Amino acid sequence: MPIDNPTNRGFQNTYTDPFIEKHIQGGDRPGTSRHRMQQDNTALGSTLMSRGGATQLARDYKSFKDTGASNSITKQENKNHLFSYSNPINLVNYDASGRKNNVKSNNIAFGTNPDGKIHHLDNQKSYSNKKFNDK
Repeated sequence: MPIDNPTNRGFQNTYTDPFIEKHIQGGDRPGTSRHRMQQDNTALGSTLMSRGGATQLARDYKSFKDTGASNSITKQENKNHLFSYSNPINLVNYDASGRKNNVKSNNIAFGTNPDGKIHHLDNQKSYSNKKFNDK
């Protein structure tokens, strides 16, 4: 499952830059499922992370990397680059028709690349599927 940030590149800051890998929009065919930080409205069925969620995840991941311990991040057993994250964050799901559904999740898994940067969401379980902004 892709990880996106539905904001322009100007949002990327000192928290997200070192810890979340950036991907340039438009590098793949429209509709291709890929790991990316930039919004691609042609990739239907994707999940985007809100800007606040991306910053929160990056801060928590920085703390985890600095101290080796975290209340919200745990390394998944027998997985070198897969972590569980239990803090509630806002996500935006796009279904196969491109309809937007804002959800909150407190149970996601994210993967990192060999350099240790957050690369993608592995899965997410919503505890709220209520549509609160369907513009």
